[in-house]
Order: sequence, then C-alpha cells, then structure tokens
Amino acid sequence: MYMAEFQVEPSRTDRFSETEEGTVPRWLPGRQAQAAIESLLLALRFRNWLGDSEKNFLDLLAPPHSVTFLIRNREYLHPEGVALFPMDLIETALNGGGQAIFTHRYEPESDSSYDCYKVHTARISPLDQDEWILGTLGPDNLYGGPAQEDRFGQLVEMFRSAWRTADELEPGLAARLKGNNPVLLINRASGRVLTASDRVAEMMQSEPRALVDSEYSELSQQLAANTSDMKIQLQNLATDPIQLCLATIQSVTGGNGADSSDGLIADFFVHTMRNKLAGITAAASHLSSLAEEVDARDEIELSDIVLGEATQLDRELDRLLTLIAYHRLPKKEMSLDQSLSQAVSQVLTRENGRAEINSENAVSERLFNSPPPALSLLFESILLSHLKHRRQRSRTWVVVEEYPLYTAVHVNTEMDRPDPQLALSRHWQTCAERLTGLIDGHLSQKITARAAGFSSTLRIPHNE
Repeated sequence: MYMAEFQVEPSRTDRFSETEEGTVPRWLPGRQAQAAIESLLLALRFRNWLGDSEKNFLDLLAPPHSVTFLIRNREYLHPEGVALFPMDLIETALNGGGQAIFTHRYEPESDSSYDCYKVHTARISPLDQDEWILGTLGPDNLYGGPAQEDRFGQLVEMFRSAWRTADELEPGLAARLKGNNPVLLINRASGRVLTASDRVAEMMQSEPRALVDSEYSELSQQLAANTSDMKIQLQNLATDPIQLCLATIQSVTGGNGADSSDGLIADFFVHTMRNKLAGITAAASHLSSLAEEVDARDEIELSDIVLGEATQLDRELDRLLTLIAYHRLPKKEMSLDQSLSQAVSQVLTRENGRAEINSENAVSERLFNSPPPALSLLFESILLSHLKHRRQRSRTWVVVEEYPLYTAVHVNTEMDRPDPQLALSRHWQTCAERLTGLIDGHLSQKITARAAGFSSTLRIPHNE
C-alpha cells in the first residue's frame, strides 16, 4: 500500500490493558506521522478538499469501528460532504473552544449498529483564523477509555504543531504557486503531488483535482509526452520533518519561452547600442575636460548633462537586457543588501531630492543567484512605481523580514498630503511585475487608506 511513509517504526510501542488492546488506533505518534499531518494541513491551505491518500491516512488515525472527521467552518472535509451528527452536538467546541478538548455522547435517532457513540473534538486552528475542528467518533462501549482519550490528546497536539508549521511555510509557497511559471508542490517522502498551480492545469488541459494526489513519476511522464519542448527543474526545500520539493516546468527553447527575436535584440542591438553609448560618453568626457581648461561654464554644464543622461541610458539598457534575456544571462550570487542599496542610490539621484528613503531596517544576509543587475533593477522599479507621482515630496521606508522559504521586502511610501487621484506608476509597476516573475517571486502593491501613499510587499524565494 502506498501509505508506507505513514507507518511507524516497530520499536515505538505503548502498553495497553487487555481490554484496551483490541481498540487502539492503527498508528503511533512519531516523526513520520507528524510529517504526514504537516503535509495534509499544508495541502489544505491551497485547496478545499482531500486526496484519496490523505483520506486513507485520516482513517488510519481512528480505532476499529470508529472514524476520524475534519471540519472547516462547519463543513465536513472528511468524510467529505457527510454529516456524521448534528453540528449543535459539538457547539461548545465550535464556539470559542480554545485549546480545550471536548467529549460528547451521541445517541442517533435512526437505527444503527450501536445505541450510543462517544465523540472527541478539539479546535486545531487559532481563534483568530478559520475554524478547523478535528474529532473522532466511535461506539461508546468500544471506544473512549483513558488510553483512547490520551491518544486523541496527542493527536490534537500533533495537528496544532503541524498548523504552526503550515503557517510558516504557506506564504513562501503561495508566492511560488502564484508566479508566472507552472509549478508543482511534491511530498518527497510519498512522491505525491500536494498541489499544482493553475498554469500546470492549463498546460495539461486538466482540472487541478485530477493532478493532485497523483504520483509525480506518472505525472512527469504525462508532461514529457504532452510537452516535448519543456523541462522540469526540481528544487528540494529545507523543511523538517516534512520533505517538500518544487517542480518548475520550463521551456527548453528560446531562452525559457522567449521569442527568437529577443536573442537578436540582446545579442546584437543592445550590444551595438552599448558601443555607441561608450563613444558618446567618451566624447562628452573629453569635451568637459577641454571646457574646464578654459573655464567655459556653460559647456561644462552641458557636458555634465550629456554624461548624466548617458549613465541613465546605460541603466535602461541593463533593464531592457534583463527583461528580454534573463534566462540567457550569466548568474552569480548577489547580496540583497547591496542590490537594495544600489537601487536606493539610483532612485535618489533620479528624484533629485523630492524623495526621502529610509532603509536602515532593510538588512539581510541572503544571497540570490541571478544576473547581477536583476535584483537592484527590481527594487528600483518598485521604488519608482511609488515615486512617479505628481512631484510632491514623500517619505519611504524599507523593511526586510526573513522566513524559512523566502525573504520579504516591504516598501511603504507616505505622501506629504493625500491625493484622491493618487496611482502607482503604471509602467514602473509593469516593469516590477515582470522582473518579479523572472525571479519566480511574488509582488503585491496597493494604495494605502485615504490615498495617503503606497504599500508594496515583494517575496523573494530562496534559491540556494
């Protein structure tokens, strides 16, 4: 059976009395069970239903003649769409049950194999989040002794711990799944697909439900048969005890889906423009030197303008080349700190004193493998999308937060005065979004309350 990953080690055993021995659950607490629970709860962050293997696992958690149930916001996820008992039976658990574990007696009105049942319930989610209730239901005369209640308590603690792990992992994974590339999230221990991005379903001309919980080996064969011009890049994620892998589907032609004309632009036209620009810069620099010899103030000023514009044009060529040839450019490990500092310096130069940017709390030791200008250009584009407003003064502060799977960069801008017509710069916003897609990140931007400024959050996945 394909649930072998969830079986416990033979050396881990508990002792029960003879009367309880025949009714113990078919699992024992352990590392593998914890990983399975984490996998299940993480998968449910991205979909509203359980796969067959996940249902089988939940069934293994209950003793014989009993059932495990999982309820989200008063809807049965397992058994799916089946009301085991009236919801008001567990009203105490539903209405602010907190960390308590409840035991209920249930006597069904209809005929059943047993006269009375015992129900254990507990909330596994925090009170400020969606309502998730875990429970077990079994015959009162077979189920419900001290050992069973102790086991259910252990089970609840494992689910609550797994919930906290899912909280840590979800944002980074969500950023990858919402990116431009088709992505699969795989449980490495079972080899099963936990969730798939919409792009994968479109590519496979299938519903997401048909892809999830399938064996990755079988799905990869289908992908190979249907998409001969694609390759799959696997990235193992450093998570414990759950073992995860991201499979990103990439084009093997035209530089990751780039049109062949992009190669012509990158290899010929951009290179030619750089050569011409170098000649302009050299000539302007020479003119400036000659003007200084004779103290020709106007000529010096004009030469400085030419040099400044040439420097800015060179930066725009960097941006163009990165956008059209990202996957063809050589990569190296770039410091987030240095890239951000460079972007802030560039923006302050362009804005000529109209903007104030505070990046003291933007500290990160992370390195990101990318073409050298990519991160700096991305940060610069986000900042400029905030600052290309109606030329009023503004204050911007940048904060960096580290998470296990990604680094979050928060950019907040406050204007001198509210403006009902305030809007992000459309072109810089588009540029930032495209650069974000190239690094497989996630960017969210919005206007703050009362049109007083802007707020952007960039999530950069760790690719080490």
